[in-house]
Amino acid sequence: MSGARQFSNANRLPKKFVKAAKMLQAVKERQESLNNLIYSESNAHVDIRSIYGLVSKALQHAEELEKMCKILKEKSESNYIEEYKLKIILTELYWGKQHLPHVPENFNVQLIKANQDLLDKVPASIEDFVPKNSLPRYVRINTLVTSKEYVMDHLAQDGWELVETPITYNRFLKRSAKLAEPNFMEDFHYDDLLVFPSKTPIFKHCLYESGAFVLQAKSSCIPVKILDPKPGDVVMDLCAAPGMKTTQIAAHLENNGIIHAVEVNPKRFALLQKMLEDYSVECAKTHNEDALALKPDDFPDVTHILLDPSCSNSGMGRADVESKSEEQLRKLSAFQTKALVHALSFPNVKRIVYSTCSINTDENEAVIDSAMRQKGDLFRVVEDLPLSEDFSRGSLDFEFGKHGVYFRSDKDQTTGFFVCVIQRI
Repeated sequence: MSGARQFSNANRLPKKFVKAAKMLQAVKERQESLNNLIYSESNAHVDIRSIYGLVSKALQHAEELEKMCKILKEKSESNYIEEYKLKIILTELYWGKQHLPHVPENFNVQLIKANQDLLDKVPASIEDFVPKNSLPRYVRINTLVTSKEYVMDHLAQDGWELVETPITYNRFLKRSAKLAEPNFMEDFHYDDLLVFPSKTPIFKHCLYESGAFVLQAKSSCIPVKILDPKPGDVVMDLCAAPGMKTTQIAAHLENNGIIHAVEVNPKRFALLQKMLEDYSVECAKTHNEDALALKPDDFPDVTHILLDPSCSNSGMGRADVESKSEEQLRKLSAFQTKALVHALSFPNVKRIVYSTCSINTDENEAVIDSAMRQKGDLFRVVEDLPLSEDFSRGSLDFEFGKHGVYFRSDKDQTTGFFVCVIQRI
C-alpha cells in the first residue's frame, strides 16, 4: 500500500486517535505527564475525556500492546508500523468501545484486521497484568474560588450522594475501593479533598471547568498539607511546574502572603503561569530560572520551602514511566541532594518539605541523609509527622529513614510518593 493512500483524507484516523497517539508518545518517550498534556490541550473541538481514557488504558496495557505491535511489525510487508497510532487503535478495540475506527482503507486498520486472530490471543496470555483495583479519583476543592459548602450543595443537586467517611483508615480504604456512582466521600486525612469512583468523568463537570475542582492525586496533596503554610507566610516552591502544589499553597495562604514559584523550563513555566491564572492564584511571583542559581540571601523573608524535584516517577507505576538505569538514578540523586542542600541554605527558612513521586531509596532516604550530613548542625528531621501513623515509614538502612513517609499504591489507593520534613533547630 502506498504512503499517499495511507494518509489520504478519506482514510485518515479520527482526530481523537491521532491526538491520543501523540500524547502516548510524549508520555513514553519524553516522560511527560499525561495530566499536564491533558490540561494544556486548548482545542475545544477535541474530546478530551475520550483521549484521556484511551491514553490511560494504553498505559495500563503497555505489555499487551508491545506484544501486539511486535506481531504486527513481523506481519507488515515493509516491516514498518506507526507504533503509537496502532497502540491507540488496539486499545479502543480491546479495552475501549471494542470496535475499530470506521476507516476501512486505513493502513493501520487493515493491518489489525488481517492479523486479529493472532492479536486476540495476546491479552489472555498475560496473567495478572491489569491491577485488581483502579485507584479512586481524587478532587481537591479550590477554596480560592469557592467554598466546600457550595460544592457539596452543587453535587447534591447533581444527584451525587455523600457517604460517611469511616472512623478508621483501614475502613476508609475498604470503602473507597468499593465506591460506585452516585456515591462519593470526603477524604480521611484532607478536609478539602473529595473521593469519587475511579472512572468518574470529572473533566466535563462545570465545577472543573470553572476552576473550583482540581484533579490532584491524594499523595500529591500531602506535601503542602504537611508544609502547613499560614496566611501571611512567604513560601518558596523551588520546582513549581506544572503548578498543582503551587495553587494548593495559595489556597492555604488564602491568597494572603507570597509564593515564589520557580521553574527553569520555558514550556513548563508557561504551563505554570496558565495554571496559576486558571485557578485564581494572586499571591505568586513566578521566576523562569534555575532554582539552584537563586541566591538565598536575596530571599530573606522565605520561611517555608517546598522541594518536589525532578525524579524517576517510579511511584506512578509502570504505566507512566520506564525504569531508570543505575546511572540515571545516580544523576537524579545527585541533583536532588544538591537542590535540598540549596533549600537549606535560605537564611531564614524554618520548615522544608522534601517530596518525590518516587519509591527509590536513592532518591529519598539517601538524599535526606546526604543533605543532613552537610546541614545537620542547623536543622533536624521531624520525627512525628501528621498522618504518619497511617502510612509506611522509610528504610531503616538510613540514619533518617524512619522519619520519612511513603504512600504505596498497593496499600493506600493513591500514587506512590515519599515525604519528609526538615525543621530549623
